[in-house]
Amino acid sequence: MRSRLPIVLSVVIVFSLTLAATQRTSGAQAQRSVSGAAGCSKAAAVKAMTRYGIGVVKPFQPRTPVNQVQCGPLFGRGSRGMVASVAIPGCGISGGWAVFRHSGGTWKLAKKVGHGAFLDVVGGDIRETIGVLARGDAHCFPSSVKYHFWRWNGKRFVVGPWQRAWSYDSILSQDGQVWCRFVFDPAAQVFCGTRNRQLATLRLNGSFTACNDCLQNWDDRARVIANGQANEWNKFHCLVEASGVTCTVIGGAATGRGFLINASGVTEVGP
Repeated sequence: MRSRLPIVLSVVIVFSLTLAATQRTSGAQAQRSVSGAAGCSKAAAVKAMTRYGIGVVKPFQPRTPVNQVQCGPLFGRGSRGMVASVAIPGCGISGGWAVFRHSGGTWKLAKKVGHGAFLDVVGGDIRETIGVLARGDAHCFPSSVKYHFWRWNGKRFVVGPWQRAWSYDSILSQDGQVWCRFVFDPAAQVFCGTRNRQLATLRLNGSFTACNDCLQNWDDRARVIANGQANEWNKFHCLVEASGVTCTVIGGAATGRGFLINASGVTEVGP
């Protein structure tokens, strides 16, 4: 039976009325700015988006309402980039987004996307996530999401292929050698173990612990995730590959930090 997410998945209602969604956060949390570029803030995003008419609906909405603001070196090492999304009411939270580059003392538009999404800056890349409503899913509660990465190639942003992530609280790798469980009591974390009793536990601040001969249980009935696909729960993302399972934090200062686990042991990963 399909597990449900512990928090509301925000469905992105794009202006063409296409349903999409983001998980992991409320509107208030999504408004958090991520440091990384001087002058990158919600106020700066509102000013830049309004100047370019993104999300402006005259005469009713003369200034762009901004939901997310994420900052980082989106145009290469040492660059100052900002990506921001247009806020809309309801569980959609986002109705379009844009990328800006700080140059000549101002934020200049580099990329505009006309649909809503949940955004994360991972290193120098932009991770775009939207929800996928399956048959039987309630509005605002998609059972999976899809995501891909935008990367600056020196001239423009190019986008990678969509990947699919599922919303199950307990998963098995395709080869059945790694089991992962997502919990949030007493604190939000994901732990993964192997058949030979390796164990690693990841927390929201990006820290993790690992040990040998520690796993105490196993769930053979957990959902099997195919190689190349991923699972998401709360703010954790676990990608299943032939080399093992890589679990990382998504969103916030610890984005991209985590571990790779397989029968050989546990290896730290991060930006």
